[in-house]
Amino acid sequence: MEVSPAVRRALKCGRIYIRYAACFFADHIRVIQCYRCLSFGHIAKDCKGEHSCGHCAGAHELKDCKSRSQPPKCFNCERYHGTHNDLKHSAMDTAKCPILGRKIKDRIAYINYN
Repeated sequence: MEVSPAVRRALKCGRIYIRYAACFFADHIRVIQCYRCLSFGHIAKDCKGEHSCGHCAGAHELKDCKSRSQPPKCFNCERYHGTHNDLKHSAMDTAKCPILGRKIKDRIAYINYN
C-alpha cells in the first residue's frame, strides 16, 4: 500500500487496523541493483558489465554458482573495500551488506516526507 507523506507520519506505531485485523507495516525502499554485475542504478537487461555472482563473487551468474554450499562472499564489499572487511554476506543482503545499506539510507534521505 502506498500512502501520502501526511498519512505516513501519522503511522508511527508500526501497525494499521483494517477492519478487524491489525496489520504490521514497514517502509519498502527500492534500490535498483543489477543481478548481472551487482552494480547499482541499472538492471540486467541494460547491463554492459561482466557477470558477477551474488553468492561467491565469482565471474559467473548466480544461477550457475557451484559454491552454494560455501559461505557467501560479497562482491561489492570486495570491490570497494578490499579484503580487510567482513565479506561473509551476499551482495544482495540488505541487512548485512554495508554498501547496499548505505544506498538504501541515501535513498531514504532523498525521499521528501514533509
